[in-house]
Amino acid sequence: EEYCESHNLPYRQLEIPRAISADDSHAGGSDEVNEGDKILDKVTPELLKQLKSISWAQVRTTAGFTNLLKKQGKKAAFPTEKNQLTRFRGIFIPGSGIIPTSLISVDNLRELALKCLKMNGMASKNKRTICEAIAERMIEYLEKKAAGREHEFMNDAANPNIRFYLNIKRFINVLMGGVMKPLITQELFSRLKKDDLDDGLKTCQVFCEKFIAQYNDSSKYGSDLYSVAGFDQDASKFTPIPDGMELGSRCQKDQGGECRL
Repeated sequence: EEYCESHNLPYRQLEIPRAISADDSHAGGSDEVNEGDKILDKVTPELLKQLKSISWAQVRTTAGFTNLLKKQGKKAAFPTEKNQLTRFRGIFIPGSGIIPTSLISVDNLRELALKCLKMNGMASKNKRTICEAIAERMIEYLEKKAAGREHEFMNDAANPNIRFYLNIKRFINVLMGGVMKPLITQELFSRLKKDDLDDGLKTCQVFCEKFIAQYNDSSKYGSDLYSVAGFDQDASKFTPIPDGMELGSRCQKDQGGECRL
């Protein structure tokens, strides 16, 4: 019996979920596709090359978490845990079909998100985070396309530049505070497990994400707890670290002791 590789179910049992847009279905704005698009069960080198030049019109999503993040064996039960599923269905390749999410590696996913879809901050994210970021952005794409404003979305997506100024005093307050200081030894240099590596998690990623959450909390870290020579700043006056910003970005000291990323 033939199985759908994307859903790991027999084709006779498969019910294609409705897409985010009832009008466009999974088409994402393309008139040549519909819910009956063929789901590919393998990816050739030629198809991988085509992933390097895709557009938002080729992105396919579903309203619910019905798509596998990883390929599973035919006899494996379809997972019910939300962290194993995503709303990102895959990428439509004209003339071939849909490459399901489960067959797209995290490295290829990062590359297409950064270079093709112009999404910032995806270089160190794990697969599920990137998939859900794409699904969320797809909602905006479909809304603007339905309103005849697709060009606005494309212009926004094509601008990858983010200017951000880091408050060094606040940075030190957070790093040496009660939440993050203990994690320096507990998490900053801890080894990743095999599952973490399979998910594309990078060393220090969890630590950095927790740090950003603390840094952006305006109810904390506003006092000048430490004297920092050459940095005359008020720790309570800061710009939150933007979504998708990575702490590994290069920075240079600017006027007023700010670090520009």
